[in-house]
Amino acid sequence: MSAAAPPEARDDPRLRQVAAYLGGSPDWHPLPAGSSNRLYCASYKGQPLVLRLNAGPDKAVGVLREVEAAVLARLQGYPWAPQVLHNPWQQGWCLMRDHGQNQGAPVGDPSTAHKSDLLRAVAQWQTLDGIEGLPAEEDAELLARYRPALGGNPLWAELLNRGERLLTRLPPLPRLLTHHDLHPGNLCGAPGKLVVLDWEYAARGNPWFDGAALNREFSVSAAELRTLPAWQGLCADECERGLTQALWLNQLLALLWYAVRGDAEGGEAVLIQRAEGLLDLSWVGL
Repeated sequence: MSAAAPPEARDDPRLRQVAAYLGGSPDWHPLPAGSSNRLYCASYKGQPLVLRLNAGPDKAVGVLREVEAAVLARLQGYPWAPQVLHNPWQQGWCLMRDHGQNQGAPVGDPSTAHKSDLLRAVAQWQTLDGIEGLPAEEDAELLARYRPALGGNPLWAELLNRGERLLTRLPPLPRLLTHHDLHPGNLCGAPGKLVVLDWEYAARGNPWFDGAALNREFSVSAAELRTLPAWQGLCADECERGLTQALWLNQLLALLWYAVRGDAEGGEAVLIQRAEGLLDLSWVGL
């Protein structure tokens, strides 16, 4: 590791596994990352690399590495998918090609070239063959995983109960490949060469969760959603209603994720304030 890398990464035994796989030790440099995994980049034998050292389950809440590996394997060859070189998920690391600097546009900027690129990519992954072998993700499981840790708190218990009721009222959609974490920070590449990163939470799941993220993060309207395969069978009113409900559910899932991890930006008081703000369900029709 380079001197710029933190000591805990320098001493990480996974780096020896990476070196054994490559047949040498690249000069790894830390990359900006989210609050879970650690990312490093290097150029080795003329190849730009990114190494992800996977976070444990206490930080990567709800991640199923085996499912992620199956999804990534299925996506190889698509221009918008990360190129995976080696993914020994049991050992806790993933080696990928470096696709370049993140080019995510500001939240809510409808003029970004990534928007049209992203919609084309979503349309492709929603029609992928061969995902039937992935376990179907039940909507209720998305909330149930948080109940053991948070269900004893009256506020979180009430929000979990309301979320479970709202899930049953979402307009039904087919179970399709769902990314579950779409935002500008998970996009990279120049316009026209979009690569969608971070498939940790991907599953054969409910496309409403991607639809809500497309709307919130990329200003994709309900009318634009209805041009995508998952929503083509819905009328305009159903799509508007489902999108409103899914936006609320995505907010709840984000708050639950931070609550379990205990590291919300702004601290617990801000997290509780945001959670209390979700108690008003009048705007989602429940």
